[in-house]
Amino acid sequence: MTRILCLSAILAAGLVSAPATWAGSLQGPQAVSSQPSPEVEALTAKIRTAMAEAIAANEGKDSAQVELAVAAAIEDVIAASGAAPEVVQAALRLAMAREQCRLLDDQRWNHVGCEGLNRVASAVDLAIRGPEATGNPGGIATPGTPPPPGTDGRGPDYRRGN
Repeated sequence: MTRILCLSAILAAGLVSAPATWAGSLQGPQAVSSQPSPEVEALTAKIRTAMAEAIAANEGKDSAQVELAVAAAIEDVIAASGAAPEVVQAALRLAMAREQCRLLDDQRWNHVGCEGLNRVASAVDLAIRGPEATGNPGGIATPGTPPPPGTDGRGPDYRRGN
């Protein structure tokens, strides 16, 4: 959970400088472009490599541990990339498409690693859409934003001094 919060904070930094035109337009699932940009292609390749390496390194472990390792590896790649949030989102969607990840009728993913990949993609989508996506008044704090009224400034979204 801490890693997801860290990833959300990294994406928030990108959202602060991102144009409002794309931030408000990413409300639902989007089709993967037939011609992704070179930046999206490069990040997708890194994500898929990290996924494969995490699966191989955790072979024989409980499936939940493997999925957590996949999610952690993907988060590390994203954090190291410094890519804009829309590039990250597109790369994750493209990776899911190229891995042919599908949720089966019994609510299992069709192969190992897809749950971890989906976990990160869902976190990125929520981070981009902001607190309105969950109805939560919290969300990712914008640097320099004071804490909400009635709080003492503690919590994952707001630290003293912001």
